Amino acid sequence: MKSKLLLAAFIILFCARANAQIYDDTFWPDDCLSSAIHETYLKDVYKSYRKTLTDNKVKKAVLTVERGGGFTIEYNGNGFTTDFLNSNPNFPQLKFVYDQNNNISSIINPYVSEKGFDTTTTSYFYENEKLVKVEMHHKEEPAYPILQYYYNTAGSLSEIKNFAPEQSVFITFVKADYDSDGMLSGFFNQSGEKYYTITHDANSFSYSENNHQSYKYILSDNKIKQLIMGTRTLDYFYNENGLIDYTILSNGKAEPVKTVYSYEHY
Repeated sequence: MKSKLLLAAFIILFCARANAQIYDDTFWPDDCLSSAIHETYLKDVYKSYRKTLTDNKVKKAVLTVERGGGFTIEYNGNGFTTDFLNSNPNFPQLKFVYDQNNNISSIINPYVSEKGFDTTTTSYFYENEKLVKVEMHHKEEPAYPILQYYYNTAGSLSEIKNFAPEQSVFITFVKADYDSDGMLSGFFNQSGEKYYTITHDANSFSYSENNHQSYKYILSDNKIKQLIMGTRTLDYFYNENGLIDYTILSNGKAEPVKTVYSYEHY
């Protein structure tokens, strides 16, 4: 069960990355909260970049890491991720399926287990265009629940509950907190302690996890220009068409790592 839950956590995390389209850095916190945070503070950025992808008729982006390795991300005609392929076969290779409203309905992860070829499918369920439930199942196994989402009367996220298999019930994972402007400002855990803290201004936002690891996004012209993750900094550089040209990851005194983006078009 533990391995299944870890895989579920990865797939839920990648749901956020898929919504982020090409904005993949592999350093986001490994839980579902980053998806809610990004939905609040990066929604317009993602929408703008999808338009850039469709305007440029991008079918595929190939990310080549200077020191070896990389990723391939494939898109549909609306600029949504359909496939995420890692050059390392030991890492997940994911397929994304959408409903008629362009919400992710499932993420399919094929892999090889002791029993041979298998797949894990994470399914997402919506009511009134809001995510309300996440389930997961393996081939030949029944689905089992992972998360439930709750909203207040204003339609804002109020609580996320996760499934406790030992008790076979959902228990509170976090409760959302909002500032005086109605913007998401953090999460409290089930003990009432601040779990995530979010701050923002006109051109940036940041959040910290239990006051430890922090993430800060610098925005410009409705694009991510820089992501600061503790001692690590990821800078984005764009070409004349508005597509990411390359990124540079810096980490203290270590040599920076460059990732180059190339594109195939419809």
